[in-house]
Amino acid sequence: MKMLQFEYHLYFMIGILSFSIIVTLFYNLNKNLLIPIIVHQLFNFSLVMIKGDLLDILVFVMLTYFVIAMILIVINPKEILYKYGMK
Repeated sequence: MKMLQFEYHLYFMIGILSFSIIVTLFYNLNKNLLIPIIVHQLFNFSLVMIKGDLLDILVFVMLTYFVIAMILIVINPKEILYKYGMK
């Protein structure tokens, strides 16, 4: 039981950090919160609509957020998340 609780907390923290990166990028890019609100609602919707163990669903969704966040960090459109060089 303790290991299951640890895994839940670990994946949840990975997902929260990844989601905050995604929200930051889209807010700074568009100056609105519509896209992050839609992504959050789709996350909530996926937890209810997909049948299965909650931990398995969280692992899939949170790791997907992590991969998307890493791709967005590498792409860094319009240098929104960080600047490439000193000026």
